[in-house]
Amino acid sequence: MNEVIEELKLIADMLYKNETTASYARLASVIPLLSQSIGNVEDESIRNLLVEKLGIALSAMEKNDGLLLADTISGGLIDVLNKI
Repeated sequence: MNEVIEELKLIADMLYKNETTASYARLASVIPLLSQSIGNVEDESIRNLLVEKLGIALSAMEKNDGLLLADTISGGLIDVLNKI
């Protein structure tokens, strides 16, 4: 899980630097690991938080809003993952 968190931190930093294309490519490689992590979470409330944060992240990607995506990753997704 630590590797996923570190990669997400790097992706958020890249997004804050407006390196959108490269950060999306890295995010694509992390998504399967996130999906696996969600499946392994036994605490339903944490699992629901992860799904919620991923939904916000997806919405930000659809809107091409790198700042919202970075904020969602750094201020939400990582915080939830740290609880696992």
